Amino acid sequence: MNVRRLRGFVLVVLALGLNARGTVAQTGLGTSFTYQGQLQRDGAPANGPYEFQFKLYDALADGSPVGSPDTVIESKSVSNGLFTVDLNFGADVFTGYERYLQIGVRPSGSQEPYTILSPRQRLLPAPYAHYAVNAGVAGFVPWNGVLDKPPAFADGTDNDTTYTAGTGLTLNGTQFRVDTAIIQARVSGGCAAGSSIRTIYDNGTVVCETDDNSGGTVTFITAGTGLTGGTITNHGTITANFGTTPGTVAEGEHYHDTRYWSRDGGNAGPDDFLGTTNNRPLEFRVNNGRALLLDATGESINTIGGVSANTFTANVTGATIGGGGRVGGPNRVTDNYGTVGGGYGNRAGDDLLPVNGANGATVGGGIANTASEFASTVGGGTENEASASNATVAGGHLNLASNTGTTVGGGQSNQANGLYAMVSGGYSNVASGDYAAVCGGNDNTASANYSFAVGRRAKANHTGAFVWADSSDFDFGSASANSFRVRATNGVRLVLGIDGSGNTTWSCLVNDGNSWSCSSDRNLKENLTPVDGRDILQRLNTVPIQTWNAKGQDPAVKHLGPTAQDFSAAFALGDDDTRISTIDLDGVALAAIQGVYQIVQEKAAQIGALEAATTTQRQQIANLQQRNAALEARIAALERTRQR
Repeated sequence: MNVRRLRGFVLVVLALGLNARGTVAQTGLGTSFTYQGQLQRDGAPANGPYEFQFKLYDALADGSPVGSPDTVIESKSVSNGLFTVDLNFGADVFTGYERYLQIGVRPSGSQEPYTILSPRQRLLPAPYAHYAVNAGVAGFVPWNGVLDKPPAFADGTDNDTTYTAGTGLTLNGTQFRVDTAIIQARVSGGCAAGSSIRTIYDNGTVVCETDDNSGGTVTFITAGTGLTGGTITNHGTITANFGTTPGTVAEGEHYHDTRYWSRDGGNAGPDDFLGTTNNRPLEFRVNNGRALLLDATGESINTIGGVSANTFTANVTGATIGGGGRVGGPNRVTDNYGTVGGGYGNRAGDDLLPVNGANGATVGGGIANTASEFASTVGGGTENEASASNATVAGGHLNLASNTGTTVGGGQSNQANGLYAMVSGGYSNVASGDYAAVCGGNDNTASANYSFAVGRRAKANHTGAFVWADSSDFDFGSASANSFRVRATNGVRLVLGIDGSGNTTWSCLVNDGNSWSCSSDRNLKENLTPVDGRDILQRLNTVPIQTWNAKGQDPAVKHLGPTAQDFSAAFALGDDDTRISTIDLDGVALAAIQGVYQIVQEKAAQIGALEAATTTQRQQIANLQQRNAALEARIAALERTRQR
């Protein structure tokens, strides 16, 4: 048993023998001989198709090739490491001189050079039996007269050899038999003139049938499909045209059983797969046009579906094109791990070198969309562009997301230019401030950082401004930073409560220049309890009323009123002691007014009584004045009389 090793291959020579049966009589055995071996690769028995190259030399090293042809190439299927080949180097080769066999091996279909096993193998008696024919019958040779016996056979007993039946053989004990289910037995029958073999059975017997021609001589032969060599009118050779294209035939080293998949499917085993074992692209066609290309470039697989014009830039890895595309409008991936789902005229990547500048760009579909930066995304629509890292355009038409993390949800002619800015949709809206947002509508602008605009022609031009504009066709802008401005020319209603059916209960409304009008429906209230206006007035009189300014504001800007703590201590109204509800302020004021009214009414009654008493007194005084005047007149008359 000889062993050869090189570059992961191990070849164990099992046998060399004549390719013939029976006893040599008056005719030669031919010039071929059988070579059997076991091929191991990386320590395990090899399996699958391999190509073997055999050359015969006259020396162990260097030397000259011997035989014609000087090279025999066999493509063989290796099963569990075992293979058998028939070699033929022509006549006058084994003439008593030493011969050495050089063996090369490589996987079938590989373009790599053959792995040459070293050293060459010295050929021993089996091939030289061809030479014995010329010497006559050798007669009986005793066992002890045989030279170069293997050590295990030195005792004359073969009791330590392990036999394994290879492909086409069966083993019963120590006896090998040909498996006629795989290898056709020698044809043992024949047919009479005017008939031909119709069927050959496993055991070599035949069934004949009468020739349609019923005799005659063939005078004209033309090579049909899968053959070459015609036309022949006298003599010549017809040969099989081997290949894999239409009009050619397959070589004998293949199977016709369930080891191959068919158009009707197949049964996959745990180690079966459909694909290739080298780095050549795999292409699937429909109507003779490429429908899917699988390309092993770099560390990942490029998957290109759709029209054959769809493509990826050279050296890109991990590209995916799901389908779509058309002539003049292919889908393209120009950077690593880019994806185009479908549509046509779309591009994922910046179309620049190197091919890792816009990794992970994605276009879901649509027409003429571009995702040109790292992890940028265009979902669909037409002529949209996401031109910054992590930017997104969901769809629509002519939308642009051009800064890091920007988003355009859809619509048309919208732009998100600020850092992480967003336009949700609408038409001709711009979010150019950092972290700014336009939530739809038409011709709105959020140009300041953290600004927000919505509606029609809303302009949020100050940092943190919130501008809400109705449909009026006029610009409506912010007035200051961190402000909330609303244009609602038909009123603003704040709904603060609803019932079980969703109907409004508590709300506040302002419209047409009126002040706030809030719900105060009796049907919305319970536990109605009268209050004493004089008591409210008395408690109100205990609440300090002061002027003040808000902390952080200009001290010159004054306000007048109570604090929530003083108000809560006096009246215990509201949710807590840090706020004063305007409805409670109004209620206290109204109750206090009623208390004042009661006091005024009492005072009015008192004044009326005093006024009535004053009137009586005045009348009495007038009467007294009249009586006094009469008395004064009488006294004056008496004095005049006395003076006379």
